[in-house]
Amino acid sequence: MRLRRGDTVQVLAGRDRGKRGAITQVFPQLGLIVVEGVNVRTKHIKGRGTKHPGQRLTFNAPLPSGKVALVCPHTDKPTRIGYTFTAFHARLISPSSIFMATITQPFLKHYREVVVSQLQKQLGRKNILSLPRPIKVTLNVGLGKAKEDERLAQVALQTLQRVSGQKPVLTMARKSIAAFKIREGMNVGAMVTLRGLKMWDMLEKLVVVTLPRVRDFHGVSRKAIDRQGNFSIGFREHLVLPEISADEVEKIHGFEITITTTAKTADEAYVLLKGLGFPFID
Repeated sequence: MRLRRGDTVQVLAGRDRGKRGAITQVFPQLGLIVVEGVNVRTKHIKGRGTKHPGQRLTFNAPLPSGKVALVCPHTDKPTRIGYTFTAFHARLISPSSIFMATITQPFLKHYREVVVSQLQKQLGRKNILSLPRPIKVTLNVGLGKAKEDERLAQVALQTLQRVSGQKPVLTMARKSIAAFKIREGMNVGAMVTLRGLKMWDMLEKLVVVTLPRVRDFHGVSRKAIDRQGNFSIGFREHLVLPEISADEVEKIHGFEITITTTAKTADEAYVLLKGLGFPFID
């Protein structure tokens, strides 16, 4: 749960819709919060003689955290929770966005200070929140040849973990295909999804280091961008990654990188990636 004690929230649904208050208690495991002055309940206690007279208690009952939204201290409006990026980690703030955050990551800083202004001029938009931006980066490796060589699967998993710093997830076949000797539930690949600060680190590494190390590299084709604004590029050898040393490699395998963006068309994604430094073949 991203909500914390002391945050000011606004109720979005129910009889207390529109009310605001500070969070006094948080129950992360149950997904409940207690907000001051919201969801007020009354309980009557029956008296027991003269020493214990009856009374009426008023208290704030818990309510689901999904019914509230944080109030932005800058705009005084309910908004989503964001992150502020520092040099070593991503710290949760309440609330903000990528454009309001204090950042030191070089590639993210380049996007905010240079690319955003370029996108506003080329796309003709004033609201920076409507501009396309990367959401996540996915690295995946196919394990089709691992049926013949079990060592290949271990090498691929180690490569993804070393490059991303995260434990990869095995992907399984959804249905059986006799022609490819694949059965339902068989491991056919591995993938890692990067978001936040790790995503920007991977984008910087891809543009500055990985692509220049590719043999006979002449640029990236614009056809690699699909209609939804996502960009995919494949590599035949994982030796182009800076974390991989050629002396330690036993098996060579390929991999694919997919960049998911908020662009609605391929043209918007092309302008975004071009501004980030991807060398397209025009």
